[in-house]
Amino acid sequence: MTATDTIHAMTSASSAAGISPALINRLVLDPARIEAIAALPDPVGESIKAWTQPNGLSFERVGVPPDVIGTIYESRPGVTADAAALYLMSGNACLLRGGSEAGRSNTVLLECVVTGFAAADLLAAAAQFVPAGDRAIVGAMPTAHGLIDVIIPRSGKGLVARVEAEARVPVLNDNGCEVRGEAGIRALDSRATRAKHASFDTEYLDAIASAALVEGASAPSYRLHARGPVALEGLSTYKTLVRGNGQVRS
Repeated sequence: MTATDTIHAMTSASSAAGISPALINRLVLDPARIEAIAALPDPVGESIKAWTQPNGLSFERVGVPPDVIGTIYESRPGVTADAAALYLMSGNACLLRGGSEAGRSNTVLLECVVTGFAAADLLAAAAQFVPAGDRAIVGAMPTAHGLIDVIIPRSGKGLVARVEAEARVPVLNDNGCEVRGEAGIRALDSRATRAKHASFDTEYLDAIASAALVEGASAPSYRLHARGPVALEGLSTYKTLVRGNGQVRS
């Protein structure tokens, strides 16, 4: 059976089970989605920025992995494959906890990942899967300080809020942004707080955005924190290398 035949068979079975087309699309993993991961560049050791001080002391920022990343997600068995691959490419080990709706797919995919690791002489234990039926792990993972370095929840608001509330390890999510707006914005959404004149010329370095209504077409100006969507480069942090010949700071 070809990959296309497998996808058609899975789609037919899912439709018969009453699963919506949108959810079916989230459950599909085809060769194109896998090959897109393999084409990504390796961020580990990449030179991010380099500069030299007037006294000749040189600095260089290079990408390094956090170490162990935990991911909690629903649907999308592709997350099992792409997370394991992306975390490996960025030098991290991973602990994966997928949803029950894709449990069998996740199990088979992780077996494929581990087989690939072994074939490449990599540590098979670098990718591990928490059985979907063990719900207690959802609460245990965010509190595993010292064992898991970063938690990435990839799910709905309920799970993200729970992980954020219970976490004792760093968490990446897309919740909790405060919006500060002028009267027109506050009339559209009562959750927006009052913006001051300085709000539109302030870099908050936090999950805060200022918004205003304007007449006609206008080019927006964005001040965003460095963290964006969690792509491959977002799975690494950095260290600074300092090189010199005995210079000291004056």
